Amino acid sequence: MARRKTLRRWSRRSRRQLKRARKTGSDALRRTPFDDVTRTKVLPRVRAARDRVRPPGVAEAKTRATIEEEIEAALAGDGPVVVGPWQAELGFEVLYWIPFLTWCQERFEIPRERLIAVSRGGCEAWYGGVAAEYRDLLTAWSPDDMRRHLEERWAEVGNQKQVEFDRFDRAALAAVGLPSRDDRGVMPPSLMFRLFMRVWRERRPTASVLQRSRHTRFGVPDMPELQARLPERYTAVKFYFRPSFPDTPANRRAAHELVERLADRAPVVLLNTGHQFDDHAEMPLADLVASGAAMPMLDGIAPDRNLAAQAAIIAGADAFFGTYGGLSYLAPAYGVPSFAMHSAPDQFLRSHLDVARAAAARTGGSLALIDARSSALLKSAASGVAP
Repeated sequence: MARRKTLRRWSRRSRRQLKRARKTGSDALRRTPFDDVTRTKVLPRVRAARDRVRPPGVAEAKTRATIEEEIEAALAGDGPVVVGPWQAELGFEVLYWIPFLTWCQERFEIPRERLIAVSRGGCEAWYGGVAAEYRDLLTAWSPDDMRRHLEERWAEVGNQKQVEFDRFDRAALAAVGLPSRDDRGVMPPSLMFRLFMRVWRERRPTASVLQRSRHTRFGVPDMPELQARLPERYTAVKFYFRPSFPDTPANRRAAHELVERLADRAPVVLLNTGHQFDDHAEMPLADLVASGAAMPMLDGIAPDRNLAAQAAIIAGADAFFGTYGGLSYLAPAYGVPSFAMHSAPDQFLRSHLDVARAAAARTGGSLALIDARSSALLKSAASGVAP
């Protein structure tokens, strides 16, 4: 009896949410903040029924056509066009957003001089082939301002992904002196997220993503003072915690053991900056610094140069070792072998890994996964770096 009452209550609640969704248009299933029961029990059935009537290929074609129309509208005329603001995870920027913009530039024959890129952390060199102008959010906001802005978005939207061009994006553009204007177009990250979301959400083949991405080598940031302090040969290292590599004693031990093994073969340069902009906390490695096993290079780095500095170090490294995710995708964009550690493979999407490996092949790099639970893999990975 109690179970039937619970099921009826779930059914009523789900019907109310779906009714609200239908009122707001065809993309409402993506935007509506459903509760867990509706999201896990009801929506899969709704989507399956929808796809029986409207096959996925038809839906994808319609989405692609709509997004191309929006891009053409943003490019109408001959005025400047903003690409951004990028405020989501580093991995999505490196693996999807910049390659998508590069494809757009080729597909729509967009002169580089028209585009203004907006991101954060001093990564203008990454956009050098796409945009003639770059503006950085961290020249307008402090790290605390940035974190509060992202936390507010998370509380309202439910994640960090920019699936709509909303008030948070408009506020970011206004902060860097690019408020909305009729004579200036905007190509926001929501174009890319909407285009690729079905591939990620439904675990589909990544061919359609790769067809609309151009993975090329990134430009190296010019930081002569930092680069002059680097050893002639070294390994770059950055560990931080995330769902696929949570903060556990075992993961800390694995990272420490790996760094110590690497230090026996070549200098280890740490990419820790001391800044935290989102929920990815850096792994403290002060004991390895104290013992001389690792060299800190970025203590006190200005927030608006933190990604530029990390990129400059990675670009000159023999290899990169760190947490699977953002920076492990960046290293292959410089042709640098990347070794990415995880301990919970069920916490990342296979589609991201497939795209990352395809991207690495296009740029002359490589990406290998290291399971932190395997001591044999740790030893093998460390021995693969030439002394």
